[in-house]
Amino acid sequence: MIFSEIDAIVVASEITRAMKGLFVSDVLGQEDELLVSFKGKGIYIKARPPDARLHGTWVGTCLPRHSWRRFLRGARFLRAEARQGERIIDLIFERKDPLGRIEGLTLVAELTGRYGNIILVNADGVVIEAMRRIRPGESRARVIVPGKPYVPPPPKQRNPFSLTGQELIDYLERYAPHLAEELKMRGHQPEKALWSYISESTSSPSPRLYMREGEALFPAPIEHMSQADAVEFSHYSEAMDAFFRLRREPGSEIQTDEEDKRKASLEKRLAEETGRAERFYKMGQAIIANMHRIPPGSKEIVIEGMAIPLDPKLSPGQNAEKYFEKYKRAKRGVAKLKKMLAEGVQKPSFSEESEPEPSGPPWLEFKSPSGFVVLVGKSAKSNYKITFEIAKPNDLFFHVKDSPGAHVILRTGGRDVPEEDILFAARLALEHSKAGGAKGLVSYTERRYVARPKGAKLGLVIMLREKVIGVRL
Repeated sequence: MIFSEIDAIVVASEITRAMKGLFVSDVLGQEDELLVSFKGKGIYIKARPPDARLHGTWVGTCLPRHSWRRFLRGARFLRAEARQGERIIDLIFERKDPLGRIEGLTLVAELTGRYGNIILVNADGVVIEAMRRIRPGESRARVIVPGKPYVPPPPKQRNPFSLTGQELIDYLERYAPHLAEELKMRGHQPEKALWSYISESTSSPSPRLYMREGEALFPAPIEHMSQADAVEFSHYSEAMDAFFRLRREPGSEIQTDEEDKRKASLEKRLAEETGRAERFYKMGQAIIANMHRIPPGSKEIVIEGMAIPLDPKLSPGQNAEKYFEKYKRAKRGVAKLKKMLAEGVQKPSFSEESEPEPSGPPWLEFKSPSGFVVLVGKSAKSNYKITFEIAKPNDLFFHVKDSPGAHVILRTGGRDVPEEDILFAARLALEHSKAGGAKGLVSYTERRYVARPKGAKLGLVIMLREKVIGVRL
């Protein structure tokens, strides 16, 4: 599943309802991520794959401050507008200039695959800044640099709103199969059912993250699976954020935040170096093809809208050779970066130790002070069993924070759990972990909020709504 043109409409409506009129308190971000913060809530944008998306957020972040805060801090958020048929959302703000006059700003989130971008545009449609600048010669379609008019990407020829009947169903089965199933079960013309779904989702959404054996399937405000296993959220944005944090391709390794950032940095450098290599090659070819037009001592030549700097001390042929040498160096850099990406070691971010199955009962069983049954896993397999096969949705799940350890399940039986019993289970989680020491932090939540990233090893889970307590043994 990708962030679709339909998601864009639902999320834009939700963000407008939840955040209209708020003032920007800060702007955070790095690489292709941006978070516009409104004190306690915000709008998160991830511009390029993997997991490109835009949604509201009600949780904190460890992203650093971004230079764009000088443009947006203090601006008032007016609305979010999704462009129909496109994965593009315009976030519209207004702010006061130094003279006290109101001026408009638009933050354009282009979630268009590998060339996704985030662009800040003024009221006159002129680019103020862009996450990824597109300079002359890099693209035939448009130039995105400060001071130039904003030109949108070429429109998509096929999208859910340009299709009807079976063509629409076939399209959705590829990109959003759960939605295709929803439309088929409604029994109407698919295109009418789609607009009905969007109308219902934007007016009274029922956001859920659907699960199977602890793995995230998809986020959607749909009704035909009301009996399926699901985690409910207050906002569709929260369900979407949880889904993308849990999503992994089958068989892929789970990465730490540090490894994710390193990979993203390498991918960005690879894209930039590839672009540089292509640009140098085009420049060299252009000089060769236009040598007769270049006067001696020229410092620059413009060919088909591409400005090519020249060394006036060199002949046209020598200038061309210089660009071909730059092209060769850039290609060597591309090969080196590809090798670094291919050889990158990806370690699990939170996996249990792979040890032989212990002898005796597959898990340990204790009684808390108030008589609640508490189960403690002894291996990755028993951790999985007690968490996803034995525990009920309202049982409590415990795990030592940021360290390998046992899954601990407190069977609530639907009753309220006193604090002393929570501390009892938390101490068991710390004791049966590799954290070391007589004190530490333990995370816990209801079992319904525990999920497995797709393709993850048995012992790896993520808590969607965790509480953290400090305990001593």
